[in-house]
Amino acid sequence: MDEQVKPRLTLPDVWAGGHYALKLCLGSASEAQLQAALEAIWRYPELRGPFAYRNKEPLRQAILPVDAPHDQLFGAMRIRDKFVPCGTIAVREEDDLGERTADFITLYSPMGALSQVFPVGSYPFGSWDAAPEWRAEVDGWFLEMLRSQREVLSFEVGKIGFEVEMNAMRAGKLKSGRMPAERFDGIVIPGENEIEWYPPTRFDLFHLQ
Repeated sequence: MDEQVKPRLTLPDVWAGGHYALKLCLGSASEAQLQAALEAIWRYPELRGPFAYRNKEPLRQAILPVDAPHDQLFGAMRIRDKFVPCGTIAVREEDDLGERTADFITLYSPMGALSQVFPVGSYPFGSWDAAPEWRAEVDGWFLEMLRSQREVLSFEVGKIGFEVEMNAMRAGKLKSGRMPAERFDGIVIPGENEIEWYPPTRFDLFHLQ
């Protein structure tokens, strides 16, 4: 494999700068649902992994079987014929009484990793001019993953953007079709026949939804 294409997890600052991510609300609490979503994501052909450690190169650790939900997993995603580090995070949301209410999975790549491929600069703290172009390409990668895995990856609503925030209450508003007119994050909803995509309309930090 070409050296430029090999997954590399330990390059300097590759995990720095915050995360650009797809966050999915899977719906009501279910360990089986979490497991199925993780399996669907990591079986996408453009991903390598998952691995247990981000401070070891893939050749020095075994690929983990996703036979039970893991809170954090690490790997690499191929974009523009280059593998950059990525990971998944599973979150089990609870209410004030400690009752589990909803499950979420985030698939992300650090800004330090994306900077190997795109002119992300110090985004989102400046460097906004190039954001519409590179964000559209990364958003497209996440959307293609969702479309490819549609038959095996079930979710209720998702958001794509920088350090995405979404809880069960916000997810419920989005599922009802109440889309904010100004969106720093893109929004995805599984339609009857295809993924519905509502792209971001803002690329600065001043109008977060």
